[in-house]
Amino acid sequence: MKYAHLPSLSVSRRGFTLVELLVVIAIIGMLVGLVLPAVQSARERGRNTVCKSNMRQVAMAVITYENAKNRYPGYLDLFRHQNQNLYRRPLMVLLLPYLDRRDLADKFATIPGDIPGTSLGSFFPGLQGLFLDILVCPTDRVNRARHTAFVYNTGTAPGWLGGPSGQNPADGVFLWNGNPNNPQIMTSDRIYDGLEHTIMISENIQARYWTDADERYIGMVWWDVEPSEFGSFIGGQSVLSVNQENNAGVEPINEISGTIAIRYARPSSYHPGSVNVAYCDGHVQELNEGIDYITYAHLMTSKGRSCTAKSNTSVGGQVRQTVVNK
Repeated sequence: MKYAHLPSLSVSRRGFTLVELLVVIAIIGMLVGLVLPAVQSARERGRNTVCKSNMRQVAMAVITYENAKNRYPGYLDLFRHQNQNLYRRPLMVLLLPYLDRRDLADKFATIPGDIPGTSLGSFFPGLQGLFLDILVCPTDRVNRARHTAFVYNTGTAPGWLGGPSGQNPADGVFLWNGNPNNPQIMTSDRIYDGLEHTIMISENIQARYWTDADERYIGMVWWDVEPSEFGSFIGGQSVLSVNQENNAGVEPINEISGTIAIRYARPSSYHPGSVNVAYCDGHVQELNEGIDYITYAHLMTSKGRSCTAKSNTSVGGQVRQTVVNK
């Protein structure tokens, strides 16, 4: 039997040309370029939300403390030890029971001495256990020791930093209260400008440890200076740039090697273009880095019409006048 001869089938195999491959790579690159910023933005929004939540809990702890004690804690305050002596304690140590950290509060209550001033190493070996997640902004470059992202409204810059020599409760919220013979009492009733209009807490990338009680490290201030003085105080940089840090790295809030540095004693963060602040009524919102400095001073003062003012044209003078003229 003879079979018909079937024609052979030839299959053409063709690959990508170099041009086609480059086009595909370019398209993938463009897609990644479009998607990646959106992913990064979503991540930052998530970190910002956590930051706000943490700050709100700290603000609510302050409010709960004020309700229980009928006064705000000082940024440095007095604590009666079980030996009946009064010792100085930083604000955050006093808030521990209201942040569901009774364990740490009880530990600090056993320390016979001022804090800072007493070495914590003998009570917390290796300083373990002093890292508090609630005091962290996830966007920060976190030091997992006693890191804090938050600072407190302590009013005008203190005398040693070029401000007034005494404390004026109308200038802020948290006072130095380390003298048992001269208590400095601040209550919510003394915030005449409204709890919802007065800043309580802010982020600051120069903040040090939450166990500190030095205003240089945990205090946020405003400056009663003449507008013409801003240049000499800040070295030609913007008065309130909330995301700004020294090119040499993060410096202490109010000082660089003994030199006045107004630009560090302010709200600051690593969030692009804004910083989170909590107000005395407990709500948290973002403060734009382009905020006018007089507006910022308004938000810092608890009683603007009585705030510190060395002249009618200084920052405090302008705050007084704009309050009166409302």
